Amino acid sequence: MYYSFVFLINFAFYLFNYYLALKKHFFLAILYSILIVYVLGYLSIEFFENYGWTLFLLAPLLLGFLPSFIVSNRVTVTKKESYMMGFIALFIACIALLVLGIEGIVCILMSLPLFIISTLLGIVLVHRVNIRNINNPKIILALIVGYIFAFFTLDYVNYTEDLIPVTSTIVIENSIEKVWGNAIKGSQFSKPDLLLDKLGIAYPKSSQFKSEGIGAIREYNFTTGSYLQAVSKWDPPYIVEFNTKEAPIHMTENNPFWEISPTHLFGYFVSIKGAVKLTELSSKKTKVENTTWYQVHMTPIPYWKLWSNGVVKRFQKAFLENLKDDSEN
Repeated sequence: MYYSFVFLINFAFYLFNYYLALKKHFFLAILYSILIVYVLGYLSIEFFENYGWTLFLLAPLLLGFLPSFIVSNRVTVTKKESYMMGFIALFIACIALLVLGIEGIVCILMSLPLFIISTLLGIVLVHRVNIRNINNPKIILALIVGYIFAFFTLDYVNYTEDLIPVTSTIVIENSIEKVWGNAIKGSQFSKPDLLLDKLGIAYPKSSQFKSEGIGAIREYNFTTGSYLQAVSKWDPPYIVEFNTKEAPIHMTENNPFWEISPTHLFGYFVSIKGAVKLTELSSKKTKVENTTWYQVHMTPIPYWKLWSNGVVKRFQKAFLENLKDDSEN
């Protein structure tokens, strides 16, 4: 993976030298735009502690909008040139996140659909206005300040503590008493999740209850550490619920140049509680439901839910399939 990125960087610089040697003011416009976007990103993450609309919509939108907006003060910019500058700016900005040790490969790839759509929106927008008539420092400043204020406000008002439930179900060919016993005794998960492992995302390795009844601690061990979950409801052999007291980081970032720990690894995906519910379908058949409630503090929430729900489903699948193996064999 490291050599792939080295190749991409070399190819990118070859492309930039070939294209920008003809129009060096294009390159300066791109650099100015990236600088503005990086300042916005720093303010959003370090000062406002937000991973939201400012980062994932406004910043890439400005990468598509600003280069053409700046260059148009000197020459007329064609649509083709706008597309070239916008996506070169996005490419450089993403590569710089790696080289500077700000982000990892996986999180950049996860964000890329938002980045591409927003950059494209900025490119289209710059050709919807008569930029030669309105391109002056006062209007540029007013636009930038207005957008920043609007998006920082949007990030603030969109913060939510709502719980997101995810449920997975499996049917096990055994009695409810036998399944319950296996669910609470704990076990080692025999099948590592190779996909999550390659991506650096934590996945479960084992689980066990330290004791029984309300207040008992369930230790749910992941590749990055252990979840400690206190039992809040205990009704054998039907249901056990637990609240998360301690949690490890949900992933480790892969960066080809540095070891990094970005801010979003801490407190932006929060597991709140979980439950395992058993329903007797017959004397030798039991339905098991595993539910997890969590919070995600990154916006747009519907987009990030697509990723987090998929990962949580894989956690639950590992637990349920292991329980099925233990109960049927």
